[in-house]
Amino acid sequence: MLKSQKYIIIPIISILTILTTGCNTTTQTPIQSQLNTSIPDWQNFELIDIKTSTKFKISDFSNKTLLIESFAIWCPTCTQQQKELKKLHKINSEIISISLDTDQNENAQNVLTYITENEFNWNYAISPINLTQIFIDEFGIKFVSAPSVPMILICPNNNYYYLKSGLKTQEFLIKEINNLCNT
Repeated sequence: MLKSQKYIIIPIISILTILTTGCNTTTQTPIQSQLNTSIPDWQNFELIDIKTSTKFKISDFSNKTLLIESFAIWCPTCTQQQKELKKLHKINSEIISISLDTDQNENAQNVLTYITENEFNWNYAISPINLTQIFIDEFGIKFVSAPSVPMILICPNNNYYYLKSGLKTQEFLIKEINNLCNT
């Protein structure tokens, strides 16, 4: 092989490796490195729990396994996803969920009726527009696409992952938590 060909082949192989390893649709690599100890702005944003009217932040649950989802009460896929979360919580009550209503046309009373009727018993909040914008800036517009049931997994080590789009069964969530958080 000529010396000049070697210099062309190595970059091509590197690019192909990057392209082929970046196409995994099941999970994402950590968005936050373990070496980065800073907490993103969206984790320190003050929210109000719809059931209790108490204020909380996502960062209040640091060192816990946490699932954050964006939803809307009109979205049947969101309701299916939350039924899977309900099953997950029965299996593992240590996992914490926060459901953020990102539809600016919905209000706390409507969400309270929704969660009461469905007997969902984890943290629910209306996402303020400026918090929703922070999520869009970091994760893209897909974070507010309720029918794609967007979900973020935060591990106890503070690494966080944007999980695949679509309905995620409790079996899938358990597998992802075990694979991503227990490594």
